[in-house]
Amino acid sequence: MKRIGYINSKRAMEPTFSTWTLQAIYNSALTWKSGDTLAIRVNGNVVWRDNTTEVGPPAEEKMLYIISPAAELLAELDADLSISDLQRIRTLADRYFLFPKYTGANCDKLVVQEGIALLWEHEVTGAITDPITETVYTVDDAPLDGGLIAISAHGEWIAAIVKEAATGHALIFIYKGS
Repeated sequence: MKRIGYINSKRAMEPTFSTWTLQAIYNSALTWKSGDTLAIRVNGNVVWRDNTTEVGPPAEEKMLYIISPAAELLAELDADLSISDLQRIRTLADRYFLFPKYTGANCDKLVVQEGIALLWEHEVTGAITDPITETVYTVDDAPLDGGLIAISAHGEWIAAIVKEAATGHALIFIYKGS
């Protein structure tokens, strides 16, 4: 019984969110790759590990990028210095769970569940405007294939790597809960 009480007290400490709003889009100008890893910290900073080295000029090194909630690149680090198990798809107390969802053959929705109840569903399709720069991006038909999504420890922040249709670049979408 003590363990259940402990879990319930941790859940009570997590803030309550019912929706998440797009805060920013970071355009990496790098090719989208499904072998990468993604995490988002409690302060909203995104940690993106580019796990794949491309062959040929210019060769891309394996790198770890830290990106602010305002879509600013804060740091580039050698990925060999970081841990590999960064991705979180549930909050610390298991209150919120984040999933990619398919519409037919295309993975194009983000879903947050609270326990077993659907709390929030968000479609990531077509033309999407960055709320900071007002740049319009058109995303790939299956923008969330690869499952590169993450939720912060308390559920306030969500990050998703989305593939841009025209360039194939990795776009990092950053959402904040309210």
